[in-house]
Amino acid sequence: MSRNSYSHLACCVFSQSLGAQTNETVEGSIVQHAAELYGSDAPTAVAFCALEAWFEDKKDEYGFWLRVFRRLRN
Repeated sequence: MSRNSYSHLACCVFSQSLGAQTNETVEGSIVQHAAELYGSDAPTAVAFCALEAWFEDKKDEYGFWLRVFRRLRN
């Protein structure tokens, strides 16, 4: 799959205000959303999000996607 196939996930939540939700709650919903959208390719989709954040030097966002990736891999 090409990187463009994962563009829907990249705009999910991170840059929006999270309000009263905790990071764990947000991560859990992203994990569920990614699994529903991409099935067994969900870790790959999230890895693309992490790489994009890394190359744009967005350390907090990279850490977020890395935690989501780890949850998908477990």
